[in-house]
Amino acid sequence: MPSLREREEDIADLTEHFARKASEKLGLPLALPTAQQINYLKKYNWPGNVRELQVIVERAAILGQGNFLAIEESLVLPLPSLDRGACAVPQVYSRTQVSTEFLTLNEALKLHITKALVHCRGRVEGPFGAAQLLAINPNTLRSKIKALGINKATIR
Repeated sequence: MPSLREREEDIADLTEHFARKASEKLGLPLALPTAQQINYLKKYNWPGNVRELQVIVERAAILGQGNFLAIEESLVLPLPSLDRGACAVPQVYSRTQVSTEFLTLNEALKLHITKALVHCRGRVEGPFGAAQLLAINPNTLRSKIKALGINKATIR
């Protein structure tokens, strides 16, 4: 059987099939891929073939929590290589610009965890919890919430 990269016309049907299987397996409402997502998948080289597509669709179903397929989050396409003749000159920043444009690592982590908690309605663990969304152990997430001073009560 030819590889998936040689059977681009099968990607739509296979993606829909794997979305249905993921819905049943995970107990989530059925979410089907959009035409835009199918086009996105067709841009990928598919070194892992059909099994890789299945894993990506299952991950997309989990991230979308049955509301949609998060294909773009599950499969990040590599950036196109830059033409060496068209390299941009890097912009030089002063210290004051850098400090106002960037968060500290702890601030960024706190913001990211808070966004995940808001998305999960304050739930930390379980199939729809922030720990699963962030791919970390629920106890690790709880310790980070405490260390960063995130008030979980105000998130729900």
